[in-house]
Amino acid sequence: MNTNATISTNNNNNMNTTGLNPTANGLLQAISGGGLSALEVVAASGDAFLPLKAAVVEALAVIGIIKQFKINKKDWAALSGSLIQKVEEIVQATCQYNESYVPSALQSNLENLKGILDHLKEDVIKIQQQNTWKRFANFRKDQEHIADFQVKLNALPNFQDHLSVEESSQASKSNVKRDVWEGPVMTEPNKDDMFIERRNVGERPTTTENIPQINVLTQGHHFQINDSIFYSANTININDNRELEAKIANVVEQSNVEKWLQELKAPSHGKVRDKCMPGTREDVLTHIKTWLYDLNEPNIFWLSGSPGSGKTTIASTVVADFHCFSGQFFFRRDEVELQDPDNLWRRIALDLALGYKDVRMSIAQVLEAQKANIRGFDISMQFEHLIAKPLQEVFTTSVEPLLIVVDALDECGSYEKLLPSLTSWSYLPKSLKLLITSRRYSDIQFSLSSVSVHCDLHTGHEISTQTSDDLQKYFIARFSEVTRLPPKWPGPAKVSLLVRKAAGLFIWAKSAMDFILHKGGDPEERLNIISAGSGEGIDAVDGLYHQVISVALQGLRKPEETALRLVLGSIVVAKNPLRTGDLKELLGVKDALLDSIMSQLSPVLSISDVNYLRVCHQSVTDFLLNSERSQDLWVDHELCSLRFAGYCLKFMNGKLKFNFFDLKTSYVLNKDIPELNDHIKSVKSTALDHASCFWASYLKKDCDKMLQLEVQAAVDEFLMVHCLHWLEIMSLMGTVNHAAQLLLLAASWSRDLKPNISDFANDANRFVMEFLEPITDAAPHIYLSALPFSPQSSKISMHFLRLFKKTFTVKMGQMEHWSGKCFLRLADHGSGVASVAFSSDGRHIVSGSDDKTIRVWDAQTGQSVIDPLKGHDSSVTSVAFSPDGRHIVSGSDDKTIRVWDAQTGQSVRDPLKGHNFSVRSVAFSPDGRHIVSGSTDKTVRVWDAQTGQSVIDPLKGHDSSITSVAFSPDGRHIVSGSDDITARVWDAQTGQSVMDPIVHDHCVTSVAFSPDGRHIVSGSIDMTVRVWDAQTVAFSADSRHIVSGSTDKTVRVWDVQTVAFSSDGRHIVSGSDDMTVRVWNTCQIVFSPGGRHIVSGSRDKTIRVWDAQTVAFSPDGRHIVSGSDDKTIRVWDAQTGQSVIDPVKGHDSNVTSVAFSPDGRHIVSGSRDKTVRVWDAHTGHSVIDPLKGYGDWVNSVAFSPDGRHVVSGYSRKTVRVWDVQTGESVIDPVKGHDDCVTSVAFSPDGRHIVSGCRDKTVGVWDSQTSQRVVDLLKGHDDWVNSVAFSPDGRHIVSGSGDKTVRVWDAKTGQSAIDPLKGHNDWVTSVAFSPDGKYIVSGSYDQTVRVWDAQTSQSVKDPLNGDGDWVNSLAFSSDGKHVASVSRDKTVRVLDPETSQTIMNPFTVSHLSTPSISSIPVSPILSIHSQGGNNISMSRSYKTSFCDCYDISLLKFCHLDGNWIMLPDDTYLLWIPDPNKSGLF
Repeated sequence: MNTNATISTNNNNNMNTTGLNPTANGLLQAISGGGLSALEVVAASGDAFLPLKAAVVEALAVIGIIKQFKINKKDWAALSGSLIQKVEEIVQATCQYNESYVPSALQSNLENLKGILDHLKEDVIKIQQQNTWKRFANFRKDQEHIADFQVKLNALPNFQDHLSVEESSQASKSNVKRDVWEGPVMTEPNKDDMFIERRNVGERPTTTENIPQINVLTQGHHFQINDSIFYSANTININDNRELEAKIANVVEQSNVEKWLQELKAPSHGKVRDKCMPGTREDVLTHIKTWLYDLNEPNIFWLSGSPGSGKTTIASTVVADFHCFSGQFFFRRDEVELQDPDNLWRRIALDLALGYKDVRMSIAQVLEAQKANIRGFDISMQFEHLIAKPLQEVFTTSVEPLLIVVDALDECGSYEKLLPSLTSWSYLPKSLKLLITSRRYSDIQFSLSSVSVHCDLHTGHEISTQTSDDLQKYFIARFSEVTRLPPKWPGPAKVSLLVRKAAGLFIWAKSAMDFILHKGGDPEERLNIISAGSGEGIDAVDGLYHQVISVALQGLRKPEETALRLVLGSIVVAKNPLRTGDLKELLGVKDALLDSIMSQLSPVLSISDVNYLRVCHQSVTDFLLNSERSQDLWVDHELCSLRFAGYCLKFMNGKLKFNFFDLKTSYVLNKDIPELNDHIKSVKSTALDHASCFWASYLKKDCDKMLQLEVQAAVDEFLMVHCLHWLEIMSLMGTVNHAAQLLLLAASWSRDLKPNISDFANDANRFVMEFLEPITDAAPHIYLSALPFSPQSSKISMHFLRLFKKTFTVKMGQMEHWSGKCFLRLADHGSGVASVAFSSDGRHIVSGSDDKTIRVWDAQTGQSVIDPLKGHDSSVTSVAFSPDGRHIVSGSDDKTIRVWDAQTGQSVRDPLKGHNFSVRSVAFSPDGRHIVSGSTDKTVRVWDAQTGQSVIDPLKGHDSSITSVAFSPDGRHIVSGSDDITARVWDAQTGQSVMDPIVHDHCVTSVAFSPDGRHIVSGSIDMTVRVWDAQTVAFSADSRHIVSGSTDKTVRVWDVQTVAFSSDGRHIVSGSDDMTVRVWNTCQIVFSPGGRHIVSGSRDKTIRVWDAQTVAFSPDGRHIVSGSDDKTIRVWDAQTGQSVIDPVKGHDSNVTSVAFSPDGRHIVSGSRDKTVRVWDAHTGHSVIDPLKGYGDWVNSVAFSPDGRHVVSGYSRKTVRVWDVQTGESVIDPVKGHDDCVTSVAFSPDGRHIVSGCRDKTVGVWDSQTSQRVVDLLKGHDDWVNSVAFSPDGRHIVSGSGDKTVRVWDAKTGQSAIDPLKGHNDWVTSVAFSPDGKYIVSGSYDQTVRVWDAQTSQSVKDPLNGDGDWVNSLAFSSDGKHVASVSRDKTVRVLDPETSQTIMNPFTVSHLSTPSISSIPVSPILSIHSQGGNNISMSRSYKTSFCDCYDISLLKFCHLDGNWIMLPDDTYLLWIPDPNKSGLF
């Protein structure tokens, strides 16, 4: 409320006539803040109108009682708010009047209010006096009370009565003339308002005789009572009711406009730099001014020049001095907001809205229509809707210029994204002018040169006479400003020398003068230093910067010099500007030293008004980061970044603690914490802000090894001690998803230095992604909800849960493993995700959505790579990358196909048109030259990807919609699937059908070729996936899985035979020969090229990225041992497939290799946890301590023939031999390989060891001396994955990634027979039959082959029993059976004679894919069970987050989403989806 804008009068009688109270200013000012405090002021005031005061006191009493209620607190608080608002309205209206002249309508309302409040007070007292248990049991009864009370409040009479025409007519009859102060309602003056006369204080209005006058109170806080709006503090005269209605409507409209403009969330402009010195740059400024008023010139002016040539100073002068200036944006590379291209047009839109009423209304309408989701627009759409359309509507015929200034375009982080919209400005009316400044980059020049007036600020030898004169004026003016210098010093010669050295670079001139005239320095000595430097232009700039920093270093002790370099390097590499206080906290630099450093470096640094430090110009950063230019002052970006990461981590390790923000309760969400932002600011410094958000971004690999180890130690402490404390910070800051990405960066960085920490960081990422909702919503529930529900075997649970012993425990339904291995959640689409695809290099993901957009993501970090690709007019149904990753093709329900540049997001040609209905599927040919599309119009079309022309006639033959299309790997054929229940194969050159249709029992939803082109897979609504001979769905690039998409909003990933839909159509359950059952609910899934990751798109508007091994027979052939990624070893009955003992647990990471001892009594296992373990085969107990001889992964293990020793192969090129009894290493490590050892085995006599290696060689070693027996066996062209001796020890067999099996003479190392060829992919495992006559091999091609060891011929057809990669295999002791384990976690037993599977496959583990667990999922809390609760919680449970409560109160709880809510609607616990069933 503007209490200074009150009615002024010199006539008390006149005031009494109006009834307004001239003494009320004090009370009005006191209650101007509104709300509860205003009511308290009235209750305590001695000047308040007594009936009003009585009503207010009664209201406060009711509010005080309501505050004490613990049940339904939110609803009672809402009622209190409504009551406060209602009473405050009457207070505001009543306090305008003298007690004697309070309108009768208001007095009546006060009496009614008093009566209502009396009854309300009695009712709430009765409720308060109820027994607490009774209230818990009947807490929903409160809703009825509250609703009843609200009705009574709404029953108050209309407060508009006091504005009746009758009272105003009395004022008219008295013919009183009043002095009026009137101010504008909106922030900006409303020049076009025809309803109100604008008058100054003391100006008397002309009285209109016999016309009713209405006094409307304006310029203050407005409030609404029923349908009337009041403004307190000022009055204006309006002649009749129609004017009143129009004015009120206008005020409401303007208020609505202001509300929507706030949704632009526009950033600041960026600080405008100093103007040009008077009398300088007049030629350029005149050129700009001439262009500005010339409507025949292009409406874009491009001012280009070298760094430091004065572009920004000129732009600042235009902003300050040109009257037609209307908007500005100054880019800065060192500020996140001011380098973001997404911010430009939103800021310009706000500038225009503040300057032009009609533009403001137009932009507000756009925002309202989009429900303020303007951030969902890409840059071109922002320009079109916020800039182009509003300006074209308002300024179509205008001849007065309007000027927008965009400075330093080259400092925009991705300026290329802005070029299309900037060039589109040229289509606007010529009076709408755009001034752009930038460096002379070729792509900017290419875009702007044809649509702009171009002016280049020449430097070096091309400098103009005017520029030289301007520089001379600048130097003379700067010297003359210093009174301590001799008159006319340093003279014309020295000034001319400085002008030559500057060579048109004003940044050099400024920095040189700042250096020469530095306070405390000798100007003459410093001038001589500058003059002595050689070179001009950019060379002079380099020389100047070198001199300035070198002088700052002179005389410093070594620690001080180190500190200066540290400060300067940190400022240069910082992701966001740092404050001086941040540097003190993060770097530990003392105040005095930091102040001295800032002073010495002032010529190249600048400090903002709020103490943000940055280099004064981008050219300084360019100089420091270029080792050739900066020489001994070089800032090594990698080294400085890593060092700064260490400081960030050290700072956080010293600051972070449990419950960092001292939150008092866990019952409320972050957003509901009172005064949260103020509390956060009081606890958390900006230094902690910066460290928390960027620490992992500074981790760099290729630099000082000692520093890497030092920083790694800090990472260790941070993750192992403070990881959850840090998540508290990220939760309260609302950046939890960013936290997950930082953990991935840390995991990647630590992978080589410390794999166990890398694994921990990955596990922490999984923790965050699994519990993203509770961690984001409420920081305390990191400990209360997320941690207890984490898998007990997870690293995060095993490490941290033991520290919180008083939290609840899950008795039943504990998840065994992280669900689905989702490590990224991409959630910027505005509607369901219909299609996803990886780029060929696996680095990027493209997604298409029903929101009509395509988005491109970084597959590692989840960051959006470019702006959304917009152009389709309807849902995007299918997307794909070109084979080279440079282009993206998309199909849409708008009947078109579009091709996009994957780097810029721009459409590379006009839409491909020809289909008559929706395009359902698109794909590139393998060479990228053609595109195939399938449509609801029943046709398949082939297009030239370069020209967009159709290359053959439409392929016709289907009788219904085409659902899926794909090229064969050689590009010669196309397969199509259709709703007509068939799949067809076509010749891609002629368009002719090449085979009979493949027929399903229902609609075919997806089709694809296998990578070798030999098979076609088709998926159908008939619940089957079928594989067909193609010499007659997509295969993953590694052939491990089949993926299919469906019109029912689901996606299917298969290694299965049958499928079935859930009743709601949202899920598919699939059953497989591998004895697993899996449930899927995603919309589109594809594999990365390496097969290591899966990306899925869903109708929940998200994209998620997911992480996408060994067997041996016992000597008697009765049992099979298997090792798995779930860290367990399992022993199976070879006849029945049943597990004979509980899973053997002890390893902390993947089990990579297992073997039985010769007597069958023991099992040896190797793991990525760097240990070898020996187990009792009958009990599963460990028989000796883990063998920990080397700090790296164990890839292979084997027993010696006598069972006394174990050999193990490691990832770090070595082989070790262990004594099984003592656990001691019996010989020195075997060394000689150049890469990871993948497989090891003893010879039958135990005298030799054979090893296979990724260096493509096989080694044979003496098991007693570790010496090499023969030279390394060379012949393979890829990794050697598996090796074995023949039973007589005379031969060695090896399998390799080059798809071959080789047999070697063990004594000579020569190849014994020709390579065994037949596999189509990596050979992963090999073994001899017990009689030595046969060799068996397993491969990633999903087959097992049996070979004649003498002739190298395949003796049987491939054994195709494996539905996935074959990872490991073994012969039974009698040679009658072969056991294989696949990557789909199943073990199969095959008969090598018949090529048949002799028993059903059995599952090795329950790990990795979203599946129905082997243990039924139970809710954690069974409210209706008589056997007690499934939550086990100590009654002494009490932390600083959550108060102790009686467990029996849980019967009054209810479920809201995933939250268990207490009766008062506060938050008790978040539970995962699988645990919700049967809870309430």
